[in-house]
Amino acid sequence: MKVLFVSAGTRAGTPAEVVKNQGEALAGAGVELKHFCIGRGGLWGYLRALPRLRRELKLFRPDVVHAHYSLSAFIAAMSGFRPVVASIMGSETNGSSVHRLLIRLFIRFFWTETIVKTNAMALQLRKADVHIIPNGVNTDRFRPMQREDAIAKTSLDRRKTNIIFVSNPDRLEKNWQLAAKAVSSLNDESVQLTAVFNINNSDLVYYYNAANVLLLTSKWEGSPNVIKEAMACNCPVVSTDVGDVSSILKDTEGTYITSFDYKDIAEKLSEAVRFTKTKGRTNGRERIIAKGLDSKSVSEKLINVYMSVIK
Repeated sequence: MKVLFVSAGTRAGTPAEVVKNQGEALAGAGVELKHFCIGRGGLWGYLRALPRLRRELKLFRPDVVHAHYSLSAFIAAMSGFRPVVASIMGSETNGSSVHRLLIRLFIRFFWTETIVKTNAMALQLRKADVHIIPNGVNTDRFRPMQREDAIAKTSLDRRKTNIIFVSNPDRLEKNWQLAAKAVSSLNDESVQLTAVFNINNSDLVYYYNAANVLLLTSKWEGSPNVIKEAMACNCPVVSTDVGDVSSILKDTEGTYITSFDYKDIAEKLSEAVRFTKTKGRTNGRERIIAKGLDSKSVSEKLINVYMSVIK
């Protein structure tokens, strides 16, 4: 089976990590996969990519086009190729009503099948005929390891209780200010909050294993990869109730859902820190695999979607 992944890509012309990781898992399952990156942003950037995409389709001759994020999926549909599978990510359903309307129109008339990440996203789009398939986590890459070995690979202070915030603080939807306020309110100099960003995805495993707690304070999410990656490393988690986080964390001791009140977040962080001091790590990895959220299980679900549209 030949599958062409269409996505915006990075400034360097490579696929974003979430798309790249999903592609690697599918390739490992025997799919012949190729990436097509739009490259330039903005409306004209996407429209200018259309002739190049059509040339790629003629050369590669895929069985299926799988487009990631709605803008890439719009262009994939405009190429005239069928079948097109569209993956809609979390932030897109929180956009404008016009954007949601366009997505609903393309689901009905242009995309062969549509994948969303959570039940809530399907409800926001008012669509029952979509596949709910969260992104999978690479459990070969994200795995438990000894803290001392891990912390030596990071910038974290081994003498501190380390809380990590895995995102760029400049991204407003990630809500760094709330995280900083909650940690500051603990009034504990032994606790250190560190924003982890602009590093290779493969290096994140060291931070999850070195940290005492992962903190996520996002205003909205779909199915955040950082939660699943941290769980695969058995790292305790404190998170706002966004996307499918509460469902993923359910029945995992050492993980905590919080409101957007900084005092509540601080209280949950204190509980998580006490957990690490008394019980150590979580059973998050076991729960991720049991829920079928590892990349291999997710790849099987995607291949089933591809097979259905080919038939």
